[in-house]
Amino acid sequence: MCDLVLAPSSIPGAGFGVFTIRDISKGSLVGSPEIGIPFVDRSFHTRADRNMKLGDYIWDGTDTYESNEVEMLVPGLGMMTNFHPALVNLDAGYGKYDDRLLSQSSPNTGAVTYYADYNMTASRDIVAGEELFSDYGEQWFHTRPHAHEATPLLQDYKDADIIMKDISNLLNNLSGYSFDSESESKRHILDDVIITTMKQIASRLDVKTGSLLPGNKTSLQEKRINGSARSSVSSRSVTWLQEHGKCFDNVFVKESSIYDSGRGVFARRSIRKNQSIIPTPVMPMLREDFLMYKKEFDDDGQEVHHSNIVIGNQLLLNYCFGNAATSLVLCPSSHVASMNHRSVDEGGSNARIQWSTWPINEMQKLANMTVSELVDSVESLVIDVVATSDIQPNEEVSVSGIT
Repeated sequence: MCDLVLAPSSIPGAGFGVFTIRDISKGSLVGSPEIGIPFVDRSFHTRADRNMKLGDYIWDGTDTYESNEVEMLVPGLGMMTNFHPALVNLDAGYGKYDDRLLSQSSPNTGAVTYYADYNMTASRDIVAGEELFSDYGEQWFHTRPHAHEATPLLQDYKDADIIMKDISNLLNNLSGYSFDSESESKRHILDDVIITTMKQIASRLDVKTGSLLPGNKTSLQEKRINGSARSSVSSRSVTWLQEHGKCFDNVFVKESSIYDSGRGVFARRSIRKNQSIIPTPVMPMLREDFLMYKKEFDDDGQEVHHSNIVIGNQLLLNYCFGNAATSLVLCPSSHVASMNHRSVDEGGSNARIQWSTWPINEMQKLANMTVSELVDSVESLVIDVVATSDIQPNEEVSVSGIT
């Protein structure tokens, strides 16, 4: 039975989210260790007019070496968990650098990441049905004002709860006065007028806080019970998640059983032939987004960008799907990024990759869009990894190509 599922986020308009269908105690490991894929000097190598979605999914790196800036992409919970300032329930741990998987003479040296063991632990007790929320830091919203100018922050939720308490106290004080039966019905109307007026006043003072306040007495009672933060997200029952979600923890990452291949993906539990192993949203990118250019410094110590001298590609390209005939590249946001290819000579594969039949998948848009339009606008492209034979626990999952 799955512990984590992928489903539409409880935050309206936030795309996908990861949910737990069992209680998790504070301090417990959530999911399994994940790899980190470094992305080097993004601001230097990326065209100024390119606003890559990649920027919404990366974490600060811990090492820079010869680079000015190293960011880390962490496929799995590191990419798929959303951020709610008042409902954070995960702590992100730093990964480790380990280059012992490959020998220095290996032809694959430099082709795989040496960063792994990025862990998520529960920062508080998490109840079954809750969405998992990482802490991006509120600066994440400040640097994206075009999309999150009106997004409430932690203090806004605290202020909204205080105001709702004050409104409730006011209404309770009014209830101490005696009313005849005719006046009593008018009292209920007065309550709603008071609540609406308070909301309007608060909204003029602070739009974010005002957006969290109720507009009538019924809503006030509900939000007072649940709090403004929990009232801002949709409720997801375990039954609903089991019906509408997709298992997100059927696999884990460890050293590959395929010689000289770095890390690979392994089954956590028994998987039947033709069963979906893991659904994976993919991030569309342009092939040029991975290019790295020659960097020099002028006499004043300023960086000089040689846009006509390509010196290589970002390592992330090795963890994405593409075809030489198109400029479109699809980067998995789950453990699928670590999945290896296994040839017939190596024993053959036990899985295939295909477009997901999940209704939320937006692949129908592909036929009517240019690659540039697709990269800039499509949010929900999903692939499925499907078993082509029965897979046993701890067996490596591998593919031979994309269907």
